[in-house]
Amino acid sequence: MNSWKHAAGALLAFTAAALSNASAQVSLRGIYTTPINTSVTAVIAVHDNNSLDAFLFDTGQQQVGKATTTIDASGNFTITGEIGYGVTGNLSATGASATITGSVSSPSWSAPVGFTAPRSVWFGANNSGGVSIINGRFSGRASNEASSATGNLTLIVDANNNLYVIHATSPGTYTGGIGTVTPDSTDAGGTLQFTTVKGTAASGSFTTNAFTMAGTFTDDAGSFSFTAFRDAAANRLGNVSTRGFVGTGQNVLIGGFVVEGGPKLVLVRVMGPGLANYGVTSPVPDPTVTLYRGQTAQASNTGWQNQSDPSLVTQIEATKLAPPSAGDDAILIQLEAGSYTAVVEGASGDTGTALVEVYEVLLD
Repeated sequence: MNSWKHAAGALLAFTAAALSNASAQVSLRGIYTTPINTSVTAVIAVHDNNSLDAFLFDTGQQQVGKATTTIDASGNFTITGEIGYGVTGNLSATGASATITGSVSSPSWSAPVGFTAPRSVWFGANNSGGVSIINGRFSGRASNEASSATGNLTLIVDANNNLYVIHATSPGTYTGGIGTVTPDSTDAGGTLQFTTVKGTAASGSFTTNAFTMAGTFTDDAGSFSFTAFRDAAANRLGNVSTRGFVGTGQNVLIGGFVVEGGPKLVLVRVMGPGLANYGVTSPVPDPTVTLYRGQTAQASNTGWQNQSDPSLVTQIEATKLAPPSAGDDAILIQLEAGSYTAVVEGASGDTGTALVEVYEVLLD
């Protein structure tokens, strides 16, 4: 193995061991959905790996229930008395796969009803397998356009553009419903439509970016404008980067990072000629980047518009993080937990300054 690989591997192994000792766990985060019966649908959001928000859409009572609890070390949780229901469950995960199995009980039922709720495919993927800034969970406020009264609002858009709306009409009282979103041609907004738990049609429009969703809608309670913030955006490390000189042989530029707690969609970006836009002199004119896990290459790129799968170009553009120059590099890839090294070289043996960056893209 080349000496630079020895050094990079030793550094990443040390870092991974330190992090694993601090937090050796599989990611449980995500959205889990399942119908319970003909009138009740459960939507469960897990964050921070041990915090859980459960939403029960009940067309019989024409209400939405909202409850918060914690998950114990064995993956178990219990909710009692949420709009008359009790919920027990166990969450288990292996790699990217996670499922909640449990039951819902009601005094009016002869026996609890069991359910199995798989995790929606998150990590920035939309229903076409690409990247979308529309998918995720957004929490904020909705303002009644007639009375200016405000209430809490949660919007959940899953990987198939299914929409779940939880709208507080007064403290502790919720309405809302289930529907879909239809992205526009720019994938930075569109229309939304849902059927409320009271059985009426509701609709609206929205714009979004990596951090917020804003728009208007009309439902049973009136016409509203809203602004909601992506929940995960406030609880993640979005980017790490380093700038250095790209030499030859042992003097290549190396950026190392560790993925913990389950799969993440990651953009590795290398700026060479694009640095000239920021006043950097003598940037490396034609960089190439290879991403390694241990000694095994995961992906490589020379010129971010030159992708093995042409659809990746559109997906990279959708992240709003595309490099400024066609001569810069980008790798968009979903990574399992592990230690990774991005190695930057001159494609033709050329040298100069480069910036290597790692972005965590659009979590739940």
